[in-house]
Order: sequence, then structure tokens, then C-alpha cells
Amino acid sequence: MVIAEIKAQLQIDNGEAQRAAALAGAGIVYLPAELVADDISAGRLVRLLPDWQTLSMPISLVHPSRRLVSRRVTALMEAIADGLQRAAA
Repeated sequence: MVIAEIKAQLQIDNGEAQRAAALAGAGIVYLPAELVADDISAGRLVRLLPDWQTLSMPISLVHPSRRLVSRRVTALMEAIADGLQRAAA
């Protein structure tokens, strides 16, 4: 395992801002593939380390007791779950 310490000159915690900085030539970013897919296809960005497996982040929805969940919240939970399942397929 190789570990490299990097001293960044620019730190951004917003994906769209990171994407804009990368497009402007500011350096390397680590972003969800969906956010940069068009840029990679168009050749504006280049994927580094294509064989490297990226980590997935768990998504949690916190709400009150199941007995008290409104139909709107239930519909939202189902829509989110459906969208995530379709995106993963």
C-alpha cells in the first residue's frame, strides 16, 4: 500500500464547486461518477485509476416511529428507495 501526503492549496466541500475547479484545471477531485460522467464522455475530464474500486456511502432516512409516519413521508421513502435501486442497476 502506498500512502502519499498531499498539501492542498484549495479545499472545497461542494461537489459542483469541485467539478468546476477540476474543469478549470485546479487539480484532481474525487466525485461521484454521475456528477462527472458527461465531462468524462466529452473529454473535458479524465478518469484516473480506472481499476480502483470507489467506496459507497450509506444513506439513512430518520423519521418518527413507523406508526406515526404520514403517507407523504412513506411515499418519499419509497421514491428514494426506488430511485436508488434503479441507479444501482
